[in-house]
Amino acid sequence: ENAVTAVAISADGRLAATSSLDSTTIVSEFSGSNTGVVLRGHVGSVECVAFSLDSATVMTASVDHNLKLWDATTGRLLRTYSKHVDWVNAIVFAAAGGGKAVSGSDDGTIVLWDVESGSALRSWRAGGAAVKTVDFACAGGRRKWVVSGGMDCIVRVWDFESGASLLALTGHGKEVRHVRADVTVAFSASRDKTIRMWDLDGGGACLKTFYGHALPVNVVVPLGDGRHVLS
Repeated sequence: ENAVTAVAISADGRLAATSSLDSTTIVSEFSGSNTGVVLRGHVGSVECVAFSLDSATVMTASVDHNLKLWDATTGRLLRTYSKHVDWVNAIVFAAAGGGKAVSGSDDGTIVLWDVESGSALRSWRAGGAAVKTVDFACAGGRRKWVVSGGMDCIVRVWDFESGASLLALTGHGKEVRHVRADVTVAFSASRDKTIRMWDLDGGGACLKTFYGHALPVNVVVPLGDGRHVLS
């Protein structure tokens, strides 16, 4: 009942946040100087948690169809975001996105949010299947994309500003559990036990498929050195 569903680390390396099936999220200092701030307010499991780029706030996503923004230090609830009509599985703050965040849901939509006002700026259908993961990609400060994955086994790339579909990357044989972008390259982790590396700037070609896991792959994280990923 109290299993941890997601973990996030603040950009300043000072805080860790863990979300749980028990409907709470705990924000703790790595120094161990306190027992952590407990964020309560969702009605149902919290599926995802993310820190803002300045590490000052935390956003959570829940099966109650809502997202919430919290003060990372005090735990005070700052704002609730309502648009989705099913479980919200994924959130990401958009680097270079001008105070925006992106969420993905089992309702098959992706929503672009204005973090400060709480307004849904844009919402679009992601191929009709549940969206399990989203990430933000930016190349040269001009080209900005949203990368998503879900139950239809497809990695999809969208224009950040308009929501227009740019690429549909096929190859996985089962649900895409996690995507992470690294400038013009994206990585996807799947229940088919593989990780794939995609070229976002070259028509979406699959550059490499990684094998080795004996069970579904839930997370992939590029280390930023151009050579290594964790899964």
